[in-house]
Amino acid sequence: MPCFAYQDKVWQDAETGFFGGWYRLPDGTLRKTADLSVTFHIVSYRRDSIQHVPEMMRTLLAMKDQEYPFGWREEGQMSNHHNYDVVRLFRVGWPQMDKAQRELAQAEMRSMMEFCLKETMNPDGSFKLMDEDTVGSSFLFPISLLNELGYFRPSLRFWTWESFPDAMKVADRVQGRIQAMGLTDTESAKVIRRFEEARRERRAWALAGGSLLVVVVWGGWRWARRGRRKG
Repeated sequence: MPCFAYQDKVWQDAETGFFGGWYRLPDGTLRKTADLSVTFHIVSYRRDSIQHVPEMMRTLLAMKDQEYPFGWREEGQMSNHHNYDVVRLFRVGWPQMDKAQRELAQAEMRSMMEFCLKETMNPDGSFKLMDEDTVGSSFLFPISLLNELGYFRPSLRFWTWESFPDAMKVADRVQGRIQAMGLTDTESAKVIRRFEEARRERRAWALAGGSLLVVVVWGGWRWARRGRRKG
């Protein structure tokens, strides 16, 4: 059986929409688990081809106070790492979520952003080492979360029309800290690449906005000139 067909027809739990380990209990019952990390990785690769998305979103919201990997929490606390997984799933499921689900998700994502910026980010641009296992990952997962939320890149803001005027100042501070620490690992390098992508996007938007302004001014001038001629 092809891999995707196996995932859809066998592995994915149609009731929860999640993927996870299966366990045979002593009485012979098969227990299927809803694993946040496993589901995140499969959904990240498959995106729009994933099945049972409404069920997945219901499960995702219902499990928020449970312990990882069957919930969002790490020892009862928020985790930038797990929150990143959650936001990626929200992104994929957003078109199929109803109004109430979206409102719940929006509130959660605002809380995640505040937790990341106000409780885990240090004044020097580094982050508290929480459930990450390397210094590089202590930068990567918070920045991956903020990036997925569209904090740095407006094109990624699937859940809000808000703007975040301090975003690139945060990016500069974090990048400066990585460079000051002399970090050259792949995780730190990925953080810097994400900042570079955000800067390119913002330059493109600025260029497009400037070009549009020129067109509008030119069009207004032509209209006014034509009006004077008719007069």
